[in-house]
Amino acid sequence: MIQKCDGQLSEYVQTPSGTMTLTTNIVLNAFLLFFLTIFVIHYVISHFDVISQWQVTVCDNECLNTYFSGPPKSLRDPTLLSLVRESYLDPPPPKPDVEPFDIYRPIWRKLVDWYKVQENLYEVWRDQFPGRFVEIGAADGEFMSQTIMLEKNLSWTGLLIEPDPRSYKIMRERKRNAWTSPLCVHYELPSPKKASLNTKYIGEASYANCKNRHSLRLD
Repeated sequence: MIQKCDGQLSEYVQTPSGTMTLTTNIVLNAFLLFFLTIFVIHYVISHFDVISQWQVTVCDNECLNTYFSGPPKSLRDPTLLSLVRESYLDPPPPKPDVEPFDIYRPIWRKLVDWYKVQENLYEVWRDQFPGRFVEIGAADGEFMSQTIMLEKNLSWTGLLIEPDPRSYKIMRERKRNAWTSPLCVHYELPSPKKASLNTKYIGEASYANCKNRHSLRLD
């Protein structure tokens, strides 16, 4: 149907209900769809690094064994970092034990002058802002720990690493206010590898030398 309006011709379509839809709406919708598509593509390209982090890496034991038996990996390898975060790091408990620790109380206080080391650590750090520690071979999280005083008396936190399953379980039960990891640590070229675990049990805790556990170099 053609209608004359102000000396110009305009085309319209009449629907059964009597309403009219201008054909220009089709062109407008097509333009908006094209613009939206271009915008989405541009956003994905410019934010690819952020979006890629949303992907969750799922890896079972077979996948882990394959990964750890492969060639050396960069310590910044995204797959390695994701694997460590998801499979080998446990956060502090919701309600950690924050009671002060008396360095003169434990029965091991005189072994290799342990309490004197703690006294020196306290003198050095007592007036400083709380820091972060990494304790390798944390055993049960208490016996001769070099970080428990820093944590409980000076409000430090950090990472406790203990590969032996029995000691690790006891350490988690102590509710230390720190992240924990059941990994071994080695000092060879930067690479993930597997190592065997020789364990000796003394009392309720165990003391392990890493030789069939997952192991990561720590720089």
